[in-house]
Amino acid sequence: MGKVKNNSIIKIMILLLITIIILISLVGIYVKKTYQYENILPDYKLGMEFTGSRITQIKVSDAENQVAYDTEGNIVEDYEEGQEGITVVTEKVNKDEALTEENFKKVKEIIQKRLKQTNIQEYELRVNMQTGDIMLELPESIQTDTILSGVYPAGKFEIVDAETGEVLLTKEQIKDSVVMYEATTTGTQVYLAIQFDKEGTVKLKEISKTYIATQDEEGNTVEKQISVKIDDEDFTTTYFGSTIPNGQLNIPMGHATEDTEELGEYINQTALVAAILSNETMPIIYEVESSSYFPTEIKENTILLLEIIVVALNIIIIIYFSIRYKLNGLFGGIIGIGFGALLLLAIRFSNVVITIEALIVFFMMMLLNYLFIQVLLAKLNKENTKQNFYEVLKRALLTIIPFAIVAVILCFQGTLAISTSGMIMFWGLVIFALYHLGITKILLIK
Repeated sequence: MGKVKNNSIIKIMILLLITIIILISLVGIYVKKTYQYENILPDYKLGMEFTGSRITQIKVSDAENQVAYDTEGNIVEDYEEGQEGITVVTEKVNKDEALTEENFKKVKEIIQKRLKQTNIQEYELRVNMQTGDIMLELPESIQTDTILSGVYPAGKFEIVDAETGEVLLTKEQIKDSVVMYEATTTGTQVYLAIQFDKEGTVKLKEISKTYIATQDEEGNTVEKQISVKIDDEDFTTTYFGSTIPNGQLNIPMGHATEDTEELGEYINQTALVAAILSNETMPIIYEVESSSYFPTEIKENTILLLEIIVVALNIIIIIYFSIRYKLNGLFGGIIGIGFGALLLLAIRFSNVVITIEALIVFFMMMLLNYLFIQVLLAKLNKENTKQNFYEVLKRALLTIIPFAIVAVILCFQGTLAISTSGMIMFWGLVIFALYHLGITKILLIK
């Protein structure tokens, strides 16, 4: 009697656990922030079929600059019009000899690296190998403008004396650049962490000893500052409070914040700058020619109708299982919905981009799971034993092994639709094996 009671309690706890998983997956987990409750679960990453897309035409810049030279051929920054010994010439920002197919290919490679480093999985990039012009298509989102701002800049980097303009460090000394975080009393502070190579580490150590705040004879604070420049524009101007011996320069981005949305913006902006600094400088200067939004052809009503159909089908399956297999059938239906909820959570946390093809694979995994439950319920309905349970599960696992191999192969394919489909298939098969070995056995075996 006690054993039966304990078994019933365990089943109730498992059912409660599945219910919680379903609610978390479908509704989310909301935590109170400063002004409102926010869902702390990662958002689904939707493909361009659902969000619409932004097509941006980026052309080779035809801008010209006035450049002044002295009699020895050196560039002069400060001069007066008509000054003796100064020759002013008009030069293109892109010299004709730089506009080669080799450089166009390098531009494409650099942009691909930048997009990959910022975790942009879905895009279409075309570079005209005759003109060098670029066409980039991205999913439309609140981050699209930010992403675009990090795609086409040249990415020249310098640390200079803020007063004299003397170049102290360049991009050639950068080993890597990443995003870092620090928890403070006022929130989370985001940093752009620039790690220099051996030569750069030595130079940065000397710079951090020199460019500091000191006191003059009258007791006034005198700051000797450096400017961090990206594409000849001031990124930040600062001085050092202590010596940096490890070659890592941490630049604060924005301010410390507890606001999730604001923090996300700082992280995205910093990731783009890090991607620019971690990769080569573009050999060609570009400018945006046009940027157009193309809405999705999938209407909200279509998505709503699909959701209603999915919910209705799950309800029908539960009713069918319950009528035919009684209590075990009801448990089987709940198990089926729990599997789908877990798979959706895996999709969220693994940042899988949801495309039409990925959705098809998701529904295939749901169908596979329900077919397994149907076969299992039929077998247990004849004789409810562990032996029968393991017999059905063993056959199912042996059947899905080839599909698991295919899923792993698909995950590493270059095409987004194929790789995301492989990811969903992979997670579906992993969850299938673990979920039924643990949860299903407890609920269905008497």
